[in-house]
Amino acid sequence: MLLGVLLGWVAKTTGKDETFQDWLSFKGYFFYFALLPPIIFEAGYSLDVKPRGGCSRFLQNAGAICAYAFIGTAMSTILIGFTMWAAGAMGFCFAFTFLESLIFGAVISATDPVSVLSVFQRLQAHPDLYTLVFGESIFNDAVAIVLFRSLLTFLKKDVTFKLVMFGMLTFVEIFVCSMLICIAYGFIASLAFKTDVVRNKHSPVEASLVVLLARYSFFTAESLG
Repeated sequence: MLLGVLLGWVAKTTGKDETFQDWLSFKGYFFYFALLPPIIFEAGYSLDVKPRGGCSRFLQNAGAICAYAFIGTAMSTILIGFTMWAAGAMGFCFAFTFLESLIFGAVISATDPVSVLSVFQRLQAHPDLYTLVFGESIFNDAVAIVLFRSLLTFLKKDVTFKLVMFGMLTFVEIFVCSMLICIAYGFIASLAFKTDVVRNKHSPVEASLVVLLARYSFFTAESLG
């Protein structure tokens, strides 16, 4: 955070040195295709899959996790969007349209509770509480991305009931299709890693396949829209 503040101050004080600012500017496609896939993969790879009563903690709390991720993210998007829109209308900040405020709310609702989880580990919080927060943070990112892309469809069109329904269907379609693609890649990975050739004789190949299949699942879902 401090490094970001320092670089931002340097960029601002350079004035008209556009070359430095262009070099310093963050490319969206670099984050989306280079940094985001391993972040999502690491979150899923770190899940607690140890069985407890025949089922992992994540699956036992799946209902609550999905409720927090889907309903909670939607409520957060609406609340933040309405607050931004109202603050702009009253002159407290730059005035955004309500749709632009909702898009901002979708972006800012993608939380990453790393510090909270580290405190939970240090205080030895209840494992179910840790699983709820950690599991919600995984789905929260995916829901926020899909919600953001769905809201973008309204920018260049007049908002009508038909378009709202289309946006809701687009949200469901993107999320379900992406999940099915990832499940298919998961089955492929599990079948490949269970073979003796890969598991016992080619450990470097196994490690490479883990990373490549995680990236390919993301790229496949993205390429299919």
